[in-house]
Amino acid sequence: MTEFLFQFSQRCPLETLAHAFLTYEAWEAAKLSFDAYEEFLSILDDPDYRERLEKLKVDQVMTDEIFGRAKQAASAFQAGLTKLFFETNDDLTSAAQTDGVF
Repeated sequence: MTEFLFQFSQRCPLETLAHAFLTYEAWEAAKLSFDAYEEFLSILDDPDYRERLEKLKVDQVMTDEIFGRAKQAASAFQAGLTKLFFETNDDLTSAAQTDGVF
């Protein structure tokens, strides 16, 4: 068990997530999560968008288009995770409900 946990801890989070999607053949959940992740990173990778987000005031977030896109991507990523853990495999759902820390 120690070796398993050590090897598991050496993976990057996206690799661990990809492994779960592959193991449970959760293709729709994978597409949803990874497309959202790519969208979120593309927003952060744009220097103009990043500067705009850094300067954004709290009272402006609900009307800012870029913040809205980032928030939508984050929600889509979460939806993919929810689909993986709760709509893919009964054993995985049970484990997530019993042992998951959210």
